[in-house]
Amino acid sequence: MSRRQPDEHKRSGYFYRGLDPNQPNNSARAHLQAAASRLETSMILAMREMTPEAQLVFPKIVTAQSIWAISMILVCWHVDKSTDERLRSAIYKITGGYQIDWLATQYVDSPSCEWLALAYTADSQAGLGRAATSFAAYVSTGGVTALGRIALDASFPGVQGWLGRKFTKPSASPLWGRVMAGLAKTRAAEAVV
Repeated sequence: MSRRQPDEHKRSGYFYRGLDPNQPNNSARAHLQAAASRLETSMILAMREMTPEAQLVFPKIVTAQSIWAISMILVCWHVDKSTDERLRSAIYKITGGYQIDWLATQYVDSPSCEWLALAYTADSQAGLGRAATSFAAYVSTGGVTALGRIALDASFPGVQGWLGRKFTKPSASPLWGRVMAGLAKTRAAEAVV
């Protein structure tokens, strides 16, 4: 990375979207991991805004163990469809041509594209909040089916394992746990009333 790039990466970290031409593989990997983390966070935060029915169904289909792999699959698909050739080329080299985005190609529909674009381009917590709102609307209107098809596809466990070996997987468990506990507390309070 260039002398400025590490500082930029530290400054943006979670919101990193750079591509250092001197080290395209390392910066593309950081780019993908940061984008997947944003997608993952927006999905978890969206659970607070989903309909009660979706709040019950979503965590059964997209689990704390599968959410990062689903996020990575979706971000690879989004990058492949929407960004520059240099980034696509660097990602192709990182993945060794392994087409992890083909699962998304089969199941993702255009309403999910708004959420993907919002989460991918988010540059603040407020941006992630907008992405979460968009994702909650998507899931509450049937988008959970597309995510379920990805998670339940026969090839998903292999792709998930490959991603776990190839990339550093951040832990969503603390945020997932806090959101799930908050939802359970809200449901318990509503049951009492």
